Amino acid sequence: MVPAGWRGDQQRESEISGRYLSLAGREEIAILHAWGHGRAEIARRLKRHRSTIGRELDRNTTGRDGYRASTAQVAAEQRAKRYCSATREAGDRRTAVAPAGSSACSSCCCSRA
Repeated sequence: MVPAGWRGDQQRESEISGRYLSLAGREEIAILHAWGHGRAEIARRLKRHRSTIGRELDRNTTGRDGYRASTAQVAAEQRAKRYCSATREAGDRRTAVAPAGSSACSSCCCSRA
């Protein structure tokens, strides 16, 4: 059963971030997943590819707590920090950088983090 006021497919284009999932998007995933909707149905409602939803649920679902939007958002932010901003600007996100403060990353902005 869908509660009154649920937006679902009526999501405004400005709310869809394009490349990255927002906290609001993750909260919608959490709600729909808790209601028992499948990955393909969640993807249709959020206008995302089903593999995006699948990866999100695979990365951030724990046995004890299930999928939690706030925990998933924090994890995504931490994963994003593992890449040097100079590498990001160059468009090569495949090159991971050593942890902040290590000598392997001393020449870039990561050492200041």
